[in-house]
Amino acid sequence: MDEAVRYADRIRSRGGEVEIVTFRVSGDDLAGMKKADIVSMTPEQAEAFVDLTAEALRSTDATAPDIQVYGKVRMALPRGGLHWKDVAWLSFGIAINAQEINTAFPEGVTIQVLDLRMPLSDYRAEAAALAMNLWLREEFGLAANDVAAAFNALTGDYTFTWNDTENPFSDPTP
Repeated sequence: MDEAVRYADRIRSRGGEVEIVTFRVSGDDLAGMKKADIVSMTPEQAEAFVDLTAEALRSTDATAPDIQVYGKVRMALPRGGLHWKDVAWLSFGIAINAQEINTAFPEGVTIQVLDLRMPLSDYRAEAAALAMNLWLREEFGLAANDVAAAFNALTGDYTFTWNDTENPFSDPTP
């Protein structure tokens, strides 16, 4: 219940309305439950699913070890680091918007990731990119883009849309 209260407080702090309702489910009911045939996850929903805390710093003010994402756009890791998949997908979430950010901050900017949390029961590292994409859009007032996820219960998997990028970690053949 404590986790539900923390989640509700976080949503309320962003202006959302949340009500916590407790109920009991029998074992038979639980066994019969399944996800909807197709559930879409917008960047906003991913951001609610993934708890990302970050801040933008002038690159000259950044002190943590960082990663160059694009031009003078960098990403710094939180104290204690992150799993390599989370680092890769957070970086990709920045890369989706990096040209716009690089133009807006010619002197350089470092996105300092302070914390990243998501439930391990539904863990998908790609959700970190969705959350970072939304954070950047909100932080810098960037235009909406075609970044989303959809769950297909028939296949039991998510399909991710990354603007025009089909395979984020594959270089095109020259």
